[in-house]
Amino acid sequence: MLTTPTKETVLLSIARFLEREVRPHITDAKTNYHLLVSTALLVSTTSELAFEDEHLKAEFTRLENA
Repeated sequence: MLTTPTKETVLLSIARFLEREVRPHITDAKTNYHLLVSTALLVSTTSELAFEDEHLKAEFTRLENA
């Protein structure tokens, strides 16, 4: 039985696909730059998701104590 991939797994898979499969075929410098930025944002978002629960708990604690 297949398991549902996590958000992090999906985002990293997309970033890897863009970097390995799409980028080698890009010849336009502007498009290549946009692809690099997109890939970096996907990886950055993945890192943020890893700490999402901790950040939400901290925010709820701050709101409860306000």
